Parts: sequence; structure tokens; C-alpha cells
Amino acid sequence: MQRKVTFTPRRFLKKVWQLGNFDVSPDGRLLAFAANKGDQWSVYLMDLRTKKDRILLQSEQSVLNPEFSPDGRWIAVQSDFEGDENYNIYLVPVRGAHVQKITDTPFDSAFPRWSPDGTKIAFLSNRDGDRDNVFVVDTSGGDARQLTNVDDIVGEIAWRPDGQSVAFCAGVGLLDYVGLVDLAGHMEKIVAFPDSENAIGGDLGRPRPWSPDGRELAFVSNVHDHVDIGVLDIKTKKVRFVVQSRWDKAMPLWAPDGKRIAFLENRDGNVQLKTVSRDGKGSRAVSPAKGSASRAVWTPDAKGLFYQ
Repeated sequence: MQRKVTFTPRRFLKKVWQLGNFDVSPDGRLLAFAANKGDQWSVYLMDLRTKKDRILLQSEQSVLNPEFSPDGRWIAVQSDFEGDENYNIYLVPVRGAHVQKITDTPFDSAFPRWSPDGTKIAFLSNRDGDRDNVFVVDTSGGDARQLTNVDDIVGEIAWRPDGQSVAFCAGVGLLDYVGLVDLAGHMEKIVAFPDSENAIGGDLGRPRPWSPDGRELAFVSNVHDHVDIGVLDIKTKKVRFVVQSRWDKAMPLWAPDGKRIAFLENRDGNVQLKTVSRDGKGSRAVSPAKGSASRAVWTPDAKGLFYQ
């Protein structure tokens, strides 16, 4: 039976004013999350066996989007430590030592995503104007390189498992599309149905749309009037829809073992977390039918999900 895990620490239920994104360490032992209890933002690290947590990083400003490095030794976050309302990206050692600032500009650098080999961080930045584009920077430091240069709004990014390219979504309204850009900046639109909205997430958490082997990409599209879950074969460009219904869906998350895809389904304001097999069979509910689930993350062993 699939293990179900809900993440809302009891001692925070009445105290947290804001709860940011969270992530699970690659070995499944630690949970990193950003929270604001009213006085200041902190990044907490929880031992999932003992349920004890400690503050890893504090700031009077926003600290958001913690993500573990592939080796589990570092956590990337975005923060405006200087209070100038512009985010930069920092690397925080899990063992608690000197924090490294790896971007330093008067523009926003946000949504850090580790490359699969842990040597790079992809992120979104508006440093080339009012538009967000995809940039990449070495974790050892140095200047960031711009990968995309589009006039559309870029909203979500996800590394392909081979670390050679990044999927992203861009556009506005019925001109939304999913693109793929390699480290040399070569870009192509890979999901772009006419007169429809297409994305790899849906603003309810961190997108993890790639199959573990990198051959397929899960996405959401309203090409059939309602937002459904589709899967694209990157080589053949063939598309199959694994979840279709009159209810809008969001945030497809491929399980680490490649067997199932988790997603969020909105039924008249109640958002439920579900999973489905990669061939579209055997849909299962994970969260209660009534409520508002969001920000789901698979456990590394693919036996359960954390969600808010």
C-alpha cells in the first residue's frame, strides 16, 4: 500500500504565518523548509526519523525555495538578505557553516534548480530587462550565462536528467508553450498546441516533469478545454494524455522509479493530490477529497509523497 505523508508540523499550525516551499534530501532522511512565524524567515532542517528540527538559516527578509543538492550536502535558496527587494541565490551547507552567495546583481535571481551532477544552478532572472529568462551559473562561482532570450514570460524550469538541457514554460494566456534549451542556448518549442495554455507545472509547487530516464516529459494543457496531464516522447514528439476529465489538473510529478505520475486535481475549489500509472491507468487519491493540497514532493524511494 502506498505510504501517505502530510507535511504540516503540528507545532507550526498556529504559529506559522507563511510556509514556503520544501524539499526532501536525496537519502530521504531530512526535510528542508522555509517558514515565517511572524518575526523573520528561517530555513529549517528536520530529521524525518526523530521529527526534530533546527534552524539552518535566518533572515528578516524572505528566504524561499530551498532545494537540496544531488549529494545532499548543500541547500540552494533565494533571498533578499540586503532588504532591497531583489532576490539573489545562496548555497547553505547542511552541516551549518558559511553561506555562499553565487549571484550578485541588482535584479532578481530566483527559483534555483540544481543540475543533476550538482555543478550548476539554473534559475530565472530579469537582469536583461523586465522579462524573466533562464540563466545558469556554476556552483563554484563566476558569471551567470543566459540560456533563453525570449520576449515571453518564463515561469517554470526543470533540468533534464542528463543535465544537458532545461525544460521551461513561457508565454501568456493562449500563447503558452513548453520549451527546451540546451547549455549552448539552442532552444526549441516542444509543446505548443494552438490556442491553448501549456506548462510543466501550474504554480502550485516545484515542477518535476521528467521521467527518470529523461525520455519523456509530463505537462499540463487545456487543448481539450479542461487542463489535462499529457506526456511527450522527446525523441518521437508523440503525445499521449494520461489524465483527461472535466476537472483542471496541475503539477505533474514523475515518481523516482518512473512508474507513476502524481498530480493535483481541482474539483470546485477542493484540490486533491492523486497519482496515476505512466500509461494512464489506476488513478489513486493520496490526499482527502476536501481541502487544498499543494507543493507535493515524492519520497526518494517512490513509496509516498509529502504535500501541504
